[in-house]
Order: sequence, then C-alpha cells, then structure tokens
Amino acid sequence: MVKKILLDILLSNGCVIVVECEEDMTLEKIKQNTLSCVKRQTPFNELVHDQKNYYLESVISSAQIIPLYDEQIKLNELNLFYGYLSLREHDAFLDEKDDLALMSLLLGFPLDDFASTLEREACEARSLLNRLADMLAQESARDLQRNGLQEQNSSQENDENQSNLVKSQNLLKQFGLTSDTRPVFVQVQERHSTSPICFNLSSSLYSSPIDIVANVILSKLSASNPAMAYEERMKIVKEYRTRYWLQAFGCEERLFGTKPLIQSRYVQTCLRLDKTLYFKLINIESTTGNGKKRCIAMIQEAIKQEEERKKPQKFGGRSNEIRQVWNEKEIACKYFSLRILSGQLIPAGEFDEVKIIIGLYHGTQPLFSGSIMESRSVDTLNPDWQQEIKFDITLVNLPPASKLCCSIHFHRRRTSLLISDEWIWIGWANLNVFNHNSCLIQGRQKVRFWPTEMNNNKIISSMYGFNERALAGINPDRSYPTIELEFPSYKYQIATLSPRNGLAMQAQTKNEHLLRSCAFQDDLQETGENIVHSDFYDWLRSIEFELTEQSRVELWDRRYECMRVPESLPRWLKCVKWSNRDDVLEAYKIVENWPTKNIDPLMTALELLDVDYPDPFVRFSAVRLLDTRIDDDRLLPVILQIVQAVKNEPYHDSALARFLLKRSLLNQQVGHYFYWHSRVELKNPQCKVRYGLLLEAYLRYCGEYAEDLGRQVRSVDKLIYIAELIQNSTHDELYNQKGYLAHILTREGYPQNLQYFRSPVDYSSELGLLVLDHCRIMSSARRPLWLRWTNGSEYAEHYFPTFDLIFKNGDDLRQDMLALQFIQMIDIIWKADGLDLSLLPYGCLATDYCSGLIEVVKNAKTIMNIQKLGGLKGQFQFDASALYRWIAKNNPGAEKLKSAIDLFTRSCAGYCVITYVLGVADRHPDNIMVNERGQLFHIDFGHILGNFKMKYGIRRERTQLVLIDDFVRVITNNSTEKNPIETREFKNFKKLCIKGYRILRRQYRQIVCLFKLMMNCDLTELNSEADMAYLRQTFAIDIGANEQEACDRFEQVLLDSYRSSVKTRVDWVFHALNHIKS
Repeated sequence: MVKKILLDILLSNGCVIVVECEEDMTLEKIKQNTLSCVKRQTPFNELVHDQKNYYLESVISSAQIIPLYDEQIKLNELNLFYGYLSLREHDAFLDEKDDLALMSLLLGFPLDDFASTLEREACEARSLLNRLADMLAQESARDLQRNGLQEQNSSQENDENQSNLVKSQNLLKQFGLTSDTRPVFVQVQERHSTSPICFNLSSSLYSSPIDIVANVILSKLSASNPAMAYEERMKIVKEYRTRYWLQAFGCEERLFGTKPLIQSRYVQTCLRLDKTLYFKLINIESTTGNGKKRCIAMIQEAIKQEEERKKPQKFGGRSNEIRQVWNEKEIACKYFSLRILSGQLIPAGEFDEVKIIIGLYHGTQPLFSGSIMESRSVDTLNPDWQQEIKFDITLVNLPPASKLCCSIHFHRRRTSLLISDEWIWIGWANLNVFNHNSCLIQGRQKVRFWPTEMNNNKIISSMYGFNERALAGINPDRSYPTIELEFPSYKYQIATLSPRNGLAMQAQTKNEHLLRSCAFQDDLQETGENIVHSDFYDWLRSIEFELTEQSRVELWDRRYECMRVPESLPRWLKCVKWSNRDDVLEAYKIVENWPTKNIDPLMTALELLDVDYPDPFVRFSAVRLLDTRIDDDRLLPVILQIVQAVKNEPYHDSALARFLLKRSLLNQQVGHYFYWHSRVELKNPQCKVRYGLLLEAYLRYCGEYAEDLGRQVRSVDKLIYIAELIQNSTHDELYNQKGYLAHILTREGYPQNLQYFRSPVDYSSELGLLVLDHCRIMSSARRPLWLRWTNGSEYAEHYFPTFDLIFKNGDDLRQDMLALQFIQMIDIIWKADGLDLSLLPYGCLATDYCSGLIEVVKNAKTIMNIQKLGGLKGQFQFDASALYRWIAKNNPGAEKLKSAIDLFTRSCAGYCVITYVLGVADRHPDNIMVNERGQLFHIDFGHILGNFKMKYGIRRERTQLVLIDDFVRVITNNSTEKNPIETREFKNFKKLCIKGYRILRRQYRQIVCLFKLMMNCDLTELNSEADMAYLRQTFAIDIGANEQEACDRFEQVLLDSYRSSVKTRVDWVFHALNHIKS
C-alpha cells in the first residue's frame, strides 16, 4: 500500500497550507494538487497563475534550499529534512517560464536568482556576451541560408590541403590499406518520393565530403537529364554542393567541408571493422531548426538597465568620465598606495593577534622586488589597523594586469609549551588593481577572504599564504573574515594601457628597422643560409631552458634576435619588466609584429593562456592565433584546457570567453563539450559567476540543442539518484543485484528519462533503449553501474548495435579525463611524426566533481580475467602463456595472429612509454586490458605523476612501468628462450619504445603546457608546480641530460622493469588474493 504524507507548502505570500500526497507522487502532481488546494481553500483564487509559472523548493538535511526544476522527480527521491516545500513564482515574463525552467535545469541553479546577485562587472559582461551571442546566431543563420556550408579559406587552402594529404597518407598506412579507393553508398531522399535512391560511388578516401556531394548531384543530374550540357551541370553542382552534408549511418556524425574522408572518425571505425561506408544526403535547411532563443525579454531588460547605468553621472562626487593616466601628470607620478582600515568577523576567541600581508603581483610573480608588504599585528578583539601601505611604483608604471594578493594571518600568544608560536594563515583573497574597463581602483573596498582549506584541504604552497593562481574576487559567503581597504580617490576615472584604447598599436620602438627585418622573416625563403645556428638560438629552443636574472637581461637586450626563433615568444615574454611602462609599450609592439607563420599556433596560444601571462594584450594575441589558425578539429582535443584557461583571465568578459562562445555556437560538437566541461566548474564558488555567464549566453542562443542537453542532464540526475539509492541499500536488497537494478530502472518515470538522448561522453552517439539484461551493478566499493543502450540512431545495424557505459558516483573522474586526453594528444603527436603505437583513449566525461561516465571498450577483458581462464596457475602468476593463448584463440590463422601480435607489440610499447612519462600508479591486472584484436590499453588513472601507493611506508609498486613475462611472451610470439630480450622481436619492441619516448621528450613544452592549464582544477595530485616535478624526472631534465642520455636512461628503466617483473608478479598475486577475499 502506498504511504501518504502530509506536506506543509509555503506560498509566496507567506501563508502555509497542508497538502496530502503519496510518497511516489511526482513534483508536477504535487504542484498541481497544491494549486488546486489554493483555489479551493483560500481567497486567492483570482491571483493564481498557470501551473508553469511556479516551481517548488525544498530544504535538505544540510539546511540548503534547493530549487526543484525537474518535475518528474518523485517525493521519495528527495532528501527532505522535514515535510516542507515552498511554492515559488518565476521572476521572468510569463511567456518565458518553460525556457527559464530549462535554462535553470541546465545551469543547476535558478537563473533569475543568479541574475539578481551579479555585481557591476558581471552585469556588464553579461550584457556584452549576450549581445555577441545574439549577433553570432543571426549571422550564422543568414550565412547558412545564403552561402551554405563554408568551404576552405583560400588564403590557407594550399598549406591545409598539403597537410591533409600527408596526414591521410599516414592514416592509410596505419590501416594497412594498399588502395585508397573504397565503395561509398549515399542515400538520397527526394522531396516528392516515398522511397529513397541509393548511389554507389567508387571514391578515394582522400576525397572530401564536398567532393562526394558533388558526385552525387552530378550522378543525379546525369540520370534525370542526360541531355543537359556539361557546363550547365557543373554550374548546378557548384551552386548546391555546399548546401548538403553527409550523415553517417548508425551515428550522429555529420561530414562536410574539404577534409578527406579518412580523417573522419566514422570512416576510420568502419575501416577498422571492415564495414562498408554508408551516408545519407541531408539538406542543411531541414536541420538548422528554428534558431529558438530563450528568455530574451529577461536579457533585454538587463541590457537596458546596463545602458542606463553607463550614462554620464557622478558617484559620490566622482565623475565616470575616463582620463588616461599618462595624460594626468600630477596623478601619473604618484605612488600606488592603500590604507588598511579595519576587520570584521575576526575569530577573537581562537587567536590573540592578526596581521595582513599584501603583495602586488603580475600573474604568479611579484611585480617588482619589495612588492610584498606586511601590516603591523593588532589585537583580534579590536582589529583596527588604520595603516597606510605604499608600494614603490608610480601609477603610470602599473601594468594593466596588476593584482593585489592578500592573506590573513593569526597568532596565539604562547602561554605554554603546548601552544605553537608560529603565525598561521587561514584565508586569502585577490583583487584587481584595474577594473574591467581598465580604470584604477578607487575608494573603499571590502575584501572577504576565501578559506585556505578550500584548496583540497592542502595548505597553499606560497610562503606568504597567497593563492596567486586563483581568480580575483571576494568570497560571497558573509561568514568569513573581512577587512576594509581604502584606495586614494580622484575626481575622474583613471585608465591605464589596454588593447581597447589602441595605445599598444601606437607604440614606437627605437629600432624600427630591426623590428621590421625580423617581423617579416616569414616571407623569406627558408634556405640553409637563413637558418641561424648559435648557442643563443639553441638555448632559446632547448627544453632545458631556464631563466636567471642574467639571462633575463640578455633576452631583453637581444629581443629583436629572439624574433628569429618564433617559437620562443612565451619564453621571451618572461623577461619583460612589467613594472616599467616604456618596456611594456616596447613589448606590445614586438608581440604585435612577432612572426607567427612558422610556429605551432595551437601550442603557442596555449602557453600564452597560462596564468603566467596575465596581460590582456598578450592574451588577446594568443586568442587571435586560435581564431585565425586553428579549426574546430584541432580545437576539440584541447577544449578541456581552453575551458580551464578561462579561469586565468583577469575579467569575466575577455577575448578567450568570446572565442569559446563563438566556436560553441557555430559548431554544435564544440558546444557540447564546452557545456559539460564548464558545467562542472559551476560547483566551484570561485568560478560560478564566470562560467555561469558564459553558459547562460550559450544556452540562450544555442537553439534546439538546449533541449538535447536538457535530456542529458535529466538522465545524469536520474543516474545519480539510482547510484545513491544502491550505495545506501542493505545487503539483503543487493543479494540479487541484477534483479534489484532492473526493478529500479523500470520504476514509473525512469524509462522515459533514461532513453533516447545524446551520449554526454560521445557527441556522435545517440543512446536508445536500455537493455536491462545487460545492465548490472559492479563489484567495486562505489558500486558503479554498467549500463547498455541500443543504438538510437537511424540505420544502427551499419555501425554499432549497442553502446555500453559505466556510471560512477562518488569518484572524481576529472583526473581520469585529463589522463585520457593526454593519451589522445600523445597519439596525435606520434602519428604526426609517422609513429603509430595504436593507443586507445576511450571516452570519459566528468559530469560533476564526484560523478561521471566512462565508455566501455567492446570485446575486451582485463589481464586478471584472461589469466583466470588459465586456471589457478594463470591467476597466481605461475603460467605466463595464458595471455598469448587467449590472443591466439581470438585470432586464428597465421596472418591474423601475426597482425594481432604486431598490434599488441605496438600498443604495449605505447603504454609503457605513457605510464612511465605520466607516472601512472596502481597498475594491477584489473587496470590493464586487452581486446580480442590484441590491442593492449590501461584503465583507471586515479594516481598519476608518480603518486605511487604506499603501505607501511613501503612503495607497493617497485617498478616504474609494467613489463611482465606474459607481455614479453606475446611480443616474442610465445618464445621460450632463456633470454627473450635478445630476440629480434623484443629489440624491435624496444626501438618502438625509445622512438616514442624520444618524440615525447622533444614535445616536453607542449606536455607541460597541457598539465599547467589544469592546475586550477583542484585535482588532488595536480595543484602546484611541485606536482609537475615528476615530468622533469622522467624526461631527465632535472639532471641536465641530453636527448641521447635521457633515452639511454629510459632504456635502462625498461629493461630493469622486465628483469624485476617478478616483483610485479608478487604484487599481482596479493591483488588476486584480495580479490578472492572480497
């Protein structure tokens, strides 16, 4: 019998009514019953609006008020602290209620509440970002209707075509194909016909989608009108070939543009599985949708208010007229200063004294020597300083990205030996010296500190207690210690250098002829005479590059020579004296004229987007490189880092934020990953406003895809609830795990939320119906869910019939996501160098700080499960041939076995290098897998960068990489020689490993750059420069080794790991015993 509950419902006018509900009633039904009760039992009948104008709020056990936008949730699924709900009315206009509810669901908080709490800078950024998004949406729709899909930019066409041809030829070799010609079937659905026509084309894999579309149109014209002149046909083909794209059968991947077919993921998968290529011709007009915009009235009102605010007016006697600091001679020569007034909410009972340390910083470095000042200590019972702090720098020399880093320190007077006599810091805060309009900070400012413990419960590494890498902004939680600062006030707003006022472009250098001779070197023929070799240039290129005070001076003095080494731009910028206005102007001019044609634009831009480069003009130059030189295909592998780089921007509205918004709105796939990576950051209170502004603008103008994202979010929310329910279930309930999970998944309201939605992990996959027979609860501590869906795309039989995903709740998958993205980038680096080590970077997406989805690799088993097939001997490491026999069984015949062994050898070599370089720990037989084709890969990257597990103070893993007899037996084709490392096969394997290591070492800067951009994620094992010291060790940079010495060292590690594999086998025996016990 269904249990009934009495709920107290608080109405918006303060009245409370009691409503009787069943425990499995949905929120939608509860809201409906509540409104019915209001109409029947109260005199407010005429004041009640339509049901969609309201939403419910609840109070959970942690005393948090949670808005409930997903109205399909049932009452018994809520973690209610008390039988109480609140009925709230949306603050938006009535015709926008549904859109507001959807956007609030996608953001994870009420949009109207979020908008009402924004401060001045955030309001202005919100207005600008939404205007930009609106303009992009309109221009994109017009261009698509007028010109169709964009073709290759003619200015870059030759270089791009050559690059694509080389890449495609390498791919052809990797798939072992002797011919690039393949049959391609294209289905065309005519407007007035019920049955489609299928064209069978014999096309080159080097052909582009535009070429295929043109061939289809030409074939159609030839069949329907054979008398038409050739010139007329080609005219029609040219006009219409950009108005169609190719929809792959069985997935949601759409192909268009000029990139060769073989670079498509769908085509590569079909080649790997020996499947025929099937496409459907889709008219772009049928898929562009209605371009729906959401909550427009709300944002228009906000923009109107922002325009009113910008009108000329005075604030407390100070005009908002802006004057440039270098034009105000009296002000320009004043020293930058501030006054510490007093403190509030200082914990007087716990401590006796308090002091403040303030540093003037540029990025992560003090602006100049002596820029860190300390206040006097005052009594915590009367925290009143009234102390002036003056910095030794004039206002005209303050760079645009100057910021104040503050920390608050406490001390308890020592009355016994048990009390520590040290000062401790418990909070930090950052404050921009110039606001988002490049105007100097003036007047009184309250600074509320962030708790030091927020950084993964680790004490900040800075000796002053600063958190230099964090965003500027005060803590919104009013319960934390606060101090009041006072800055000098002037009659006008005082502005500094900025890209907006164009001063950087007007800067003149004393050596204009030298600058020009270096800036235009891109146009010179690259002959041996023009390539300059010297110790200075070699040092600039070297991975052992380190900057000293002496080398800083030399770099600045030889700044024009540095331009002859274009890849040295990020290194040269570190020598700029940012506390000198003349040097900054000179740096701007050099950056503007820096030759960029022959550099890697992606890696240079990513380096310049690190927190070490805070200057707005430098960051603008980096974004310009991305926007003009990087297409979406190159952008997607590093979208995670670019989303994280938004944290390094001084202000909410930035060139990088606009770039991300632009690419996300113009490419749905980019927008998909941008949304999910940004949504995770909304849980961080320091970043909530910044990512909230970006996502609001994106979701308002992304059209119908917001509905798709809504289905994904509802599904993930439902999976979180199911996972929590299972984690809290009793042993008796979990006795029949499969039946228990099936019972939960078939509850009322569950199936419709868990079927037919786009996979968050893989944009190109549409998940269909749940296959309950193959869904199960996994055995690990967090009880992950193994779920299988049918392929929800049309013509699924031509691709994969099912998709398997693992849902984890309670584990932070962001580190796994980073490691897998690193593996994907390594795969790209190796293949660009002609080395294919058959890596398998499976999909992984963190949907929250403690939940996420992992793609299951098909037809693969763990080493543990393979060894189990060999009986107790294999399981307990006495039989090294179990793996070889399993691969041979799945690859019958000499040729297939040879191919499988080659695949195993290459993939094993690749992962040996990766796990060594990345310092992947916790390598046991359940974390290494092999698929039926013989491809080895690693899973579970919970411990990286040398964070090896310890037990009783002893490191559990005693080798730096895993290379056991089982692997060597496969590599040497089941050789039983006493010394297998002397075999030809093992020597070939060793060469592959060393070659892969050598290539990666040359890309050391790129690897470090990818990791540094992730340091603000608060990952347990990556949140400071010290965490990346392991990379210097693995590449032997810490000992000053050259390339050959580093390779020799790696070779020795490889051989030692094999010779010490008995230690690994002992560890695996204990793992097997523990597995049996559990």
